[in-house]
Amino acid sequence: MLRGAPALALVAVLVTTWIVYTPGLRGTFLLDDAPALMGLQTIHNAGDAYRYVLSGHAGHLGRPVSLASFLLDDNGWPTSPYRFKRTNLLIHLLNGALLAWLTLLICRVINRDRERLNQIIAVAVMAIWLLHPFNVSTTLYIVQRMAQLSTLFTIAGLLAYVHGRTIVAVRPRTGYVWMSAGIVVGGACAVLSKENGLLIVLFALTIEHLLRRGGGLAVPRGWRAWASVFVYAPVFLFLVWISWRFSALQEGFDNRPFSAAERLLTEARVLFDYISNIIVPVRQGTSVFHDDFVISRSLTESASTLPSVIGVLCLALMAFLSRRRYPLLFFAVFWFFVGHLIESTVLPLEIYFEHR
Repeated sequence: MLRGAPALALVAVLVTTWIVYTPGLRGTFLLDDAPALMGLQTIHNAGDAYRYVLSGHAGHLGRPVSLASFLLDDNGWPTSPYRFKRTNLLIHLLNGALLAWLTLLICRVINRDRERLNQIIAVAVMAIWLLHPFNVSTTLYIVQRMAQLSTLFTIAGLLAYVHGRTIVAVRPRTGYVWMSAGIVVGGACAVLSKENGLLIVLFALTIEHLLRRGGGLAVPRGWRAWASVFVYAPVFLFLVWISWRFSALQEGFDNRPFSAAERLLTEARVLFDYISNIIVPVRQGTSVFHDDFVISRSLTESASTLPSVIGVLCLALMAFLSRRRYPLLFFAVFWFFVGHLIESTVLPLEIYFEHR
């Protein structure tokens, strides 16, 4: 519960976000909005709606949860983009509120007896998330509701995990039920919205380290057995699937102007570009279009390629080596890297998107 000034600030941030986004709700459909929504024209009854939800071609699972959410806005095509964008904005606001809640729960473990500070931090994190320019294209680009919903269910699942983790020492059964439900239900809904929802298990591990090292939570009895089933097993199965499908996945690069190796080299530069734009928000250059990003053909072809690769490796190594002494630094760095493990590595995707 937020009270007093933090509560008023939370409401003010939500209202401000709605106001500043309102002009964008009058925008148009973009890029692959139409392919995702054209199936709405076939819907005349519940059976048609069911077939539409299961007809997705984006990703390997079709993203049925995301397609089902479009039915909240319309069941015909062509249609008005306003309702779709309005729903995206509402999801953006909900994600911000959930992120504030998750931040508050984590801060209450790390900063015990400093509730006022914890609430201020939670609202500040929400404000940065909701008002940061990098989230504009995600919110107003209708089809990126898939990324929004994946984020929503990931945060909700992590909320359940952290809640269960904080009570598992005194109420083991209830704690593990909450933790399991967060990973399984939250993770499943996130994955069926967009496949990178699988990263919820690695986000949970990153939070777990912070709760232990930064908050002093002891490892509860049975946690390792639980993690073997609910955390490590999904990661192992995903790695097996990647190994099995690796050749087929690499065929996607036949239609790209870069190879898998070139994409990896380029992504090192992209990551630092993301970081710079997160830390110092700018309006110029932000867009859904980044097809002019120069490809790194080798370590030396672009002057910033080698320094970027070394920088990524050094940043990860520094955070890992300082994980015990500076758990918050470890958390910040690895939270960022975990979020890019799928979309910024070896899959044949576009080089740069702000919604990542």
